[in-house]
Amino acid sequence: MKRFSIYYALLAVLFIGLSIPGLAYAGYDEGMIAFARGDSETALKELTPVAEAGNASAQYSLGLLYEKGQGVAQNYTEAAKWFRKSAEQGNAWAQYSMGLLYIKGQGVPKHYVLGYMWANLAGSQRIEDARKQLNILEKKMTPEQIAEAQKLSREFKPIKTTQHNSKEPTKDAQ
Repeated sequence: MKRFSIYYALLAVLFIGLSIPGLAYAGYDEGMIAFARGDSETALKELTPVAEAGNASAQYSLGLLYEKGQGVAQNYTEAAKWFRKSAEQGNAWAQYSMGLLYIKGQGVPKHYVLGYMWANLAGSQRIEDARKQLNILEKKMTPEQIAEAQKLSREFKPIKTTQHNSKEPTKDAQ
């Protein structure tokens, strides 16, 4: 079921990316087509420069490649780097992915407050899996942690930049 929803998310990223004027960069179309057909090596080669230039869809796709170890060695830290860049620009699937990484402690320190924040942001964009994750996570958190995560969600403002700009709290609020 999860693979099925990821497949549709990838198709949505592909079609949205292809339909927005100015979004297509040299290599973007080729990279997304390669990604959709499972050619991870070509996708990585074509999408990396586009992601480095700040394209949120390409960043999310690179995050998936590193998370799954497709075309590259599996590397959750690298996946988190790309998911975060995309999530900070408002990409709902990247926000959900960041939430899962924080909840599981993969590539980032385990941190329920930040996991909740990212999943909450994704859920507010109609990512049903994120909403389900929130229900599970709430059972593991204190009311204070939930309130802090909801506050962080309300304060979140997507950025439109190629710079990595994270303002996450350093306090371990797991």
